[in-house]
Amino acid sequence: MLKVKSDYIIFPIIALRGMLDDKAAALKRIIDFGAVNLAKSYPLPFEDCCGWVLYHYENNSKALPNDIRVLVSDWGGQIDDGVLFDSKANISIEYHKGFADFVLKSDYQEEVLLFGGLMYAKKKFGISTDVKTLIRLMYAQEKSANAMVKMSSVMNLLQTDATENDLITFCGFAAVKSLLGKKSYVKAAKAQIHSRMFGFMSLHRPFTERQMHYAKRWQIDKLLFTLEESFGIRIYSKKGLMRGMLISTKLDYPQLKKIAEESNLKYRMNQLKKLKHRE
Repeated sequence: MLKVKSDYIIFPIIALRGMLDDKAAALKRIIDFGAVNLAKSYPLPFEDCCGWVLYHYENNSKALPNDIRVLVSDWGGQIDDGVLFDSKANISIEYHKGFADFVLKSDYQEEVLLFGGLMYAKKKFGISTDVKTLIRLMYAQEKSANAMVKMSSVMNLLQTDATENDLITFCGFAAVKSLLGKKSYVKAAKAQIHSRMFGFMSLHRPFTERQMHYAKRWQIDKLLFTLEESFGIRIYSKKGLMRGMLISTKLDYPQLKKIAEESNLKYRMNQLKKLKHRE
């Protein structure tokens, strides 16, 4: 049985675009991208994917891409209704293996794996977006950093009358998570966070007046304070010691301070001078 972190969702920050203009559309896009990333990151066992294909072929499902439908037709195996298929796409071992062996000899292994993975992800996230749309979404995706957040935070925004401040906080958290990735800490600037929270990798975008409002010092400082106070984000910066700031969810403030000091040449030179004077 496949085990995934079903309480988390991974999506590219480009999905954050338009959040302030159409919350529902942006959040739906995040969930769709999450389904695509789940299918790519946690591939189903090959034979399970074959089971999904056969189930949808037998039920003449529009979700099945034409090239895979033709593949099943070319196989020509016998389908025994009521024995091989049910709503969970279970299939007998003998019948299952026959089709799986056929696919392995074809050029469609990746397509079958992708289809099975997407069907699993659709069920996991409870979305209605059709597979063909998700496949187009996958191949049309521009280069972007990913963020991982709790699925509950996405659903909470989708199902409640979230305020603009709620949306900005979510976008800011996603921006910080995209900067961190799997690193224990990252050095970043406020401008980077501002760009990413609106779905852009580049710092020099033609931001709207509404978006530029959140680039003001008070607004970005308020956002960072909220992330530190309520979201487990630790941020360290010190004027004269470093430019930008160090961000982490794993290291504490003393550790971040030590990293900042050790990476600053002027600070290290002064420390050496003090050591020499003591000697």
